[in-house]
Amino acid sequence: GVTLSGGEVMTTNMDFVETLVKKLHRIGITVTIDTCGFAPYENFKRLLPYVETFLYDIKAMDDEIHKKYIGVSNVMILENLEKLYQDGARIYIRIPVVKEVNGTKEQMEQVISYLKEKNIHPPQINLLPYHNTGAGKYGKLGQEYDGKELHAPTNEEMNGFVKLFQNAGFQNTKIGG
Repeated sequence: GVTLSGGEVMTTNMDFVETLVKKLHRIGITVTIDTCGFAPYENFKRLLPYVETFLYDIKAMDDEIHKKYIGVSNVMILENLEKLYQDGARIYIRIPVVKEVNGTKEQMEQVISYLKEKNIHPPQINLLPYHNTGAGKYGKLGQEYDGKELHAPTNEEMNGFVKLFQNAGFQNTKIGG
């Protein structure tokens, strides 16, 4: 299969992306789209018949937190998730977990409540602990890394988040992925 990711594929040249996924689909190669969901829904609709799975990020349920750390509102992102799910897309929810941003029991419970309220039952939920692997590259580029104050939750906290999801009926939740 082929995974389209990097930056945000759903906001690139959609004519090219649609042509590519159609050709891949036609020759039997599965396509996965890795997306933050911040794109016009029409773009998702164009690709839906040819995409096997969407890897879909939920970074923060609180819109103000989302704006502060991501720079945009999460309203369109959540609306797109709901529409994609209603339109029958196979969606794996991915939650990058940053201790200082969304790495609390309350934040995880907000995601769980949202998924239950919207009746979204993804085949897989991946909790992705924060890492600063790319931090060293900033200095090489003459830039300062703004994430110095951010940390991954502990293994114990991450396992607790998995249990929260599993106890809420999302048995398919795991760390990593």
